[in-house]
Amino acid sequence: MPVRKQDTQRALHLLEEYRSKLSQTEDRQLRSSIER
Repeated sequence: MPVRKQDTQRALHLLEEYRSKLSQTEDRQLRSSIER
């Protein structure tokens, strides 16, 4: 299933917004789970 660059950028942007709203502890947990 092909992924358009536009969609990828939008998803990343939404993810960044979501992460910035989280508290520091939640943010750290989410970041480590994403990087896994």
